[in-house]
Amino acid sequence: MARRERLILAMMIGLMAGGFCYVYQRYIYVNPADFLWPLEGARALLAGQNPYEDATRYPLGLPLYYPLPTLMAVLPFIAFPEHVGSALFFGLSSALVAYFMLQSQPPWRLLLFLSAPYYEALRTVQWSPLLTLMTLLPALLPLALIKPNLGLSLALADPRQWTRRSLMISAILLLLSFVLSPTWPVGWLFQLGPYGGVPPLLVEPLGFLLVFALLRWRDYEGRLLFFMALLPKRVFYDQLALWMIPRNAVEMALLTVASWVGYIAWFASQDWENRSAWMVGALYLPALAVLLYPLVFDWIKKRVDIINARE
Repeated sequence: MARRERLILAMMIGLMAGGFCYVYQRYIYVNPADFLWPLEGARALLAGQNPYEDATRYPLGLPLYYPLPTLMAVLPFIAFPEHVGSALFFGLSSALVAYFMLQSQPPWRLLLFLSAPYYEALRTVQWSPLLTLMTLLPALLPLALIKPNLGLSLALADPRQWTRRSLMISAILLLLSFVLSPTWPVGWLFQLGPYGGVPPLLVEPLGFLLVFALLRWRDYEGRLLFFMALLPKRVFYDQLALWMIPRNAVEMALLTVASWVGYIAWFASQDWENRSAWMVGALYLPALAVLLYPLVFDWIKKRVDIINARE
């Protein structure tokens, strides 16, 4: 696809994503978007206050789960009204993912934007679309600082992330964060108690099956699934990078359909206590099936060939 066509399509996706995000946050979604927490934290930081000191300043009285580099990243958006800033952030993130995905991936990868994790990310204004850029551009290791539980999963899966340049930029950003607030890691870690994220690998009853992703350890897709399963995740929105595992349009479509079947069933059941089990069943196990299908198919084919040779 030509550069101009990529740019136009990416802008269209970004505008639609930003528009839907604005309408949803302004008129439909009754709970505050997750993006509002780092926005409020950035305002506290600019006011010379400790953003981790008073949880009552945040929506619903819940603490700030994001590290200080996240607050630095949202500083350009605090000049806008909250709903506008949230929509601009999500629209820009979606446009960047679309542009760079079309640069290096086949068009069927755009099914990512029809998945349940993307919808949930739009509904609650999440960072997962932006961090998905790490799967497309190996130099974006510093993005892992924004949301470490997801960013580290993506960085560990791809050795290309660990260049001298990306490490230096990450170190500079961390140093700047300590200049702004020398004690922020203490306050941030203290707030993480109620976070509630669980490593999918440890989710009962079937999370342990995800260890079989190691059978494809030499492939990026196998490492991606394993490290995504190894670090804590919450609900559906953090799992968007799993859509980089399918190798063709059929697998991509199957994973997308599975995500919606599980997502709708989870909402219909209102089984909020076991949300991690739904997440594993609807997203991780289908991704594992997509990952291991070629190995299983090759094994069966070899068995059949051996039997036929004996006959």
